[in-house]
Amino acid sequence: MTVVLGVDPGLKRVGYSVLEQTNSGIGLRCAGLIATDPTVPLGERLADIFGSVDDIIREYRPSQLVLERILFAKNVTSALLVAQAVGVIKLAGARHGLEASEIGANQVKLALSGDGHASKAQMKKMVVLLLGLHRAPEPADVSDAIAIAYAHLSGDWSRS
Repeated sequence: MTVVLGVDPGLKRVGYSVLEQTNSGIGLRCAGLIATDPTVPLGERLADIFGSVDDIIREYRPSQLVLERILFAKNVTSALLVAQAVGVIKLAGARHGLEASEIGANQVKLALSGDGHASKAQMKKMVVLLLGLHRAPEPADVSDAIAIAYAHLSGDWSRS
């Protein structure tokens, strides 16, 4: 059995999911959102993200950690803030012996839908279909985290 923690990184909101792959297929163990308060200092927000990810890893004991690769072409400030969140997420994983992998958004879309340019709506439908859910988890960060973990389990993506 392989257990993967999938993360859609951000500073304001971090989507996460834990999927397990067994001989009978891929199943969802948990999914949720880590939300930070933009009015508190950056260090506290990063500590909250670290602590929450650390708790998830301790509870579900994943053997792999995968994050969506961040790409920001325009807003350098946002990219730097999200990169700091990625750093504490990877640190939480490293604390438990997990090497973090990254997967690009187009790779996720391709793995789930067969189309590297699928829309958000198409991706939500695929998450529901592939995992047998009644509806797509909200907000989108959570559905994205599920898709990230699913794509990772579906292919051999490069390590970072």
